[in-house]
Amino acid sequence: VLGESHPDYATTLNNIGLVYKNKGEYVKALEYYHKCERIQATVLGESHPDYATTLNNIGLVYKNKGEYVKALEYYHKCERIQATVLGESHPNYALILSMIEKAKAMSNQ
Repeated sequence: VLGESHPDYATTLNNIGLVYKNKGEYVKALEYYHKCERIQATVLGESHPDYATTLNNIGLVYKNKGEYVKALEYYHKCERIQATVLGESHPNYALILSMIEKAKAMSNQ
């Protein structure tokens, strides 16, 4: 009914990715998160808060895999969107900054 380019379908993919992340099945989680990312970029645009959340989720998976440089790549993309869309006083912006600092510390950067 909604189709594979609908934002609700992307949300479903994101939720499936979350389940796989929580199970520690990171390859599967990334598969679903990246599908969601592509749909959101096209349908919502790359400045949408939901797109930023998906980038954050991808970063979390890479962090959990110990791939801190890759995690930082996605965290920084998320941070730029949140700074613009939510503002630097928003709690989510503070959270992503904290996640960036932790990933930097873990990667010794």
